[in-house]
Amino acid sequence: MNRKKHIGKKVSRETRNKQSLSHKKFYENKENLQIFLNKKYLTNKLNNSFNISKSEEELYEKLLKENVNKTILRQYKDVVRYPYYCDFYIVEDDLFIELNAHWSHGGHPFNENDENDLKTLEL
Repeated sequence: MNRKKHIGKKVSRETRNKQSLSHKKFYENKENLQIFLNKKYLTNKLNNSFNISKSEEELYEKLLKENVNKTILRQYKDVVRYPYYCDFYIVEDDLFIELNAHWSHGGHPFNENDENDLKTLEL
């Protein structure tokens, strides 16, 4: 199908709702979702188009200075041991690093003495 011929054409609300439902059903399948996420990651990696915050960039510079002669990978994923894309991975130390500096990461760092944090961890 030539998608370009549809650019600029109006689509009815009913058609949009059908398309949205179709996409939701497709991504409910975990395999389809994983394929999509892997493609998205590879595209971002290829185009160097990850959303990188100022805090993440500053931490990266600090890690480089403090870990001379070590390999630091960004947006790293180890399917077996850490099935998420971590912000940084230091190969020689086998160390996964996540920077949760944005308000959407829970508002504060994990506190082992905070009852609410411990409940969240348990969940």
